[in-house]
Amino acid sequence: MSRVHDMGGRFGDGPVVPEAEEVKFHADWHPRALAVTLACGTLGLWNLDLRKPAENMMVSGGHTRLPAYLAGATGVIVRHHGTHVLPDSNAHGFGEAPEPLYAVAFKAETLWAHPEHPGDEVVADLWQSYLSRA
Repeated sequence: MSRVHDMGGRFGDGPVVPEAEEVKFHADWHPRALAVTLACGTLGLWNLDLRKPAENMMVSGGHTRLPAYLAGATGVIVRHHGTHVLPDSNAHGFGEAPEPLYAVAFKAETLWAHPEHPGDEVVADLWQSYLSRA
């Protein structure tokens, strides 16, 4: 299943065109949205992890930071980043629920049927609860 924010594995979206670095806001409402977000964070009413569920309006089954194209794929842990806040839990007000965070490498040919560069790899930072022993 392709979702709007799953860039990996989607076809037909065209090239990514970088925007100018000096442009801070691309629409008139962007500075106001940032100001509200920062103000709510200062008041303790908002945290960064709440952003994604608010955007998604909580689709059934919940939301995780695990990209759909990596779900069920086999990779190799290449680095342990230590223990960090699990944003999936924190976003729903269940607390920080710290978990080990790993950099996991996936070979392109295990993710896509016909990768343009089969020797490439994708490295993703994934929380322990997203992983299972292969």
